Amino acid sequence: MPFRGAPSELASRILESVVLAPGAAKMVGTNAMKECPGVAGEIEFLRKSPPRRTIVFFSIRNNVAYQIRWSGAPADPLPPEVLAFAQSRLCRVI
Repeated sequence: MPFRGAPSELASRILESVVLAPGAAKMVGTNAMKECPGVAGEIEFLRKSPPRRTIVFFSIRNNVAYQIRWSGAPADPLPPEVLAFAQSRLCRVI
């Protein structure tokens, strides 16, 4: 999506969109993607009802925001192929 702003502004928009959505989730962590530091990040959310874990990977390049979302049960580990896809797509666009 078109986006003019800093990565922190994009992170704030993602946070608002997930927390304010029906079934409100709470943020449990944020990280820079260590594979491409300074250019991509991730935010993890947990929702109680129905129980759900969501991770949003994000990046910005040339005034375009990129997001990749994964959801699963709270105890589900992030599949390695999802992380590999996020790394290849988000680090590559930078």
